[in-house]
Amino acid sequence: MSDEFSVLTDPNSQKANGFGFGVNVMNAQTEVLLTTGNADATWDNKWSSHVSRYADKWIVEMAIPFKTLRRCMAMIDSSTFSTLAQRF
Repeated sequence: MSDEFSVLTDPNSQKANGFGFGVNVMNAQTEVLLTTGNADATWDNKWSSHVSRYADKWIVEMAIPFKTLRRCMAMIDSSTFSTLAQRF
């Protein structure tokens, strides 16, 4: 299955830089560091997820600690985050 749930966060609400975290139905994780015109999939950080599968649905739980974002905290100059959750 290629079903995935992802969370994209823009720490400054400027639609330029951010972080992406995704989980598929088999609990395979992916993360990406987003900058203007670039998506760095080699960015690798510690976070956790758990998937529960049922006959008619699946449920994902994600835990992304703020310390995972520590490396890129210089990008954050606002107390407002824009967040997009999507399933595709």
